[in-house]
Formats: sequence, C-alpha cells, structure tokens
Amino acid sequence: MDAFGDIDGVMIYVDDLLIYTADEQTNDRIHKQVLHRYKVQEVKYVGDSLKVGNAIPAKVKSLQPQIMTPPRVCKMLQRFLGLIN
Repeated sequence: MDAFGDIDGVMIYVDDLLIYTADEQTNDRIHKQVLHRYKVQEVKYVGDSLKVGNAIPAKVKSLQPQIMTPPRVCKMLQRFLGLIN
C-alpha cells in the first residue's frame, strides 16, 4: 500500500501524485490532506506555489511574457507558446 492509499481521489503513478475529484471543494480538501501528510503548508510545482485553497503563479513565469521581444520566426513563436502553456 502506498503512502496515500487511504486518501480517496489520490493515485500514485510512477513518480507523480495524481489528484482527481468531481468538484472544487473535494479537490481543496484532498490537497489539504496531502499537504498535511507531507507536513508542509506550501509546495512548489512547475514554477507555481500551491497552498491549501489556492495556487499562485510564480512571478518569474508571469513576468517573462511581458519582457520578451515579439517572435519574428516560427521557432520563436513555438518557444513563447511553450512558455505560456
């Protein structure tokens, strides 16, 4: 049995922790349980800061599109879309 097997809506897949729910309230409750299990109040994930009840985008990630030069070629456009997606 994995470390999160007792929490409904949580599944471990390879090295990922997947949380699946039908509604936002349940999602928030499960996130709170998972964070409590790790004994933390905040987790950094893909540049974002996840806290109980909300997610805050990283400042660097949110400021980069504002300071980039407009794409001139297709490859630059692809890099920009990869950054914001």
